[in-house]
Amino acid sequence: MSYIKVQYVLPSDAEWEAALLFFSEAFPEGFEQYDPRDILDRVGGDEWDAHEFSLADLWAERPTLTAYWPAEDRAGLADICRRWQAAGFSGDLTTEGYDLPPADAWQAQFRPIVVTDRLEICPHWCRPSGGCAVVVLTDPGIGFGTGTDETTQLALRLLDAADLAGKRVCDVGCGSGILAVTAKKYGAAEVLAVDNDDQAVAAAAHLAALNAVAVKGQASDLLAQVPGRWDVLVANIVTDVLLRLLPTASAKLSTGGHLLLSGIHKDRLSDIRQAADAAGFVETRALTGQDWCGLGLRKG
Repeated sequence: MSYIKVQYVLPSDAEWEAALLFFSEAFPEGFEQYDPRDILDRVGGDEWDAHEFSLADLWAERPTLTAYWPAEDRAGLADICRRWQAAGFSGDLTTEGYDLPPADAWQAQFRPIVVTDRLEICPHWCRPSGGCAVVVLTDPGIGFGTGTDETTQLALRLLDAADLAGKRVCDVGCGSGILAVTAKKYGAAEVLAVDNDDQAVAAAAHLAALNAVAVKGQASDLLAQVPGRWDVLVANIVTDVLLRLLPTASAKLSTGGHLLLSGIHKDRLSDIRQAADAAGFVETRALTGQDWCGLGLRKG
């Protein structure tokens, strides 16, 4: 379908709120807002262990608002442009033709992935390869992890190497719930998916239903609201949050329980190992990817 791309690059931060209000009224079906300051805040606040952004480029960029208007309604767009000029903004809206891809075109980028000899991750609209005993269906459209990134792959390999049959497993910081669902398919007796984001807990429930397995969900700040003791805790979250998790994990593990960690950047592996040792854990397995690491730990 043909659209007109309508965009405004803000020359002044002072216009941000007014421009947001105008776009929300003029384009009630939705628009994109991009603010490089959001990324700069995360980088500057050490929220991300690694990134590929050029800080110089980010500082040079300006906040941008983008909407798409049906090409056949040029009269409606002309009215929006007139109202924009009357509102007194310091710059003009830019417009250009734009052909939106088919609604399902994004699905083409996702394909089944064989993680180990017995585990395959497969988008629910694809046909599994048929070579793996365990197939976990994913739904990339829900906006959380899809199993394709390196840290999730490492976490899945740690689960694959663990003996989960009949065990109680808790997925800490569950995101899409892919680790929780995998644990259940590997024979865990009980699986709990926890996250501090209610939408992630809902996403995990959706993925469990898609895979026809039983996974409980609960909102929790790491392990703060998690009841009882567990045989296995698995967490694929950033290093600084793993460092927060380690001192409290032992109390939530049964005797001889296992803690499986991913999301560890190579540059921070020594920090995790020191914290694990201080918390009384024994390292049982180490996996290394291109930029990230995974660790298997046992409660000492």
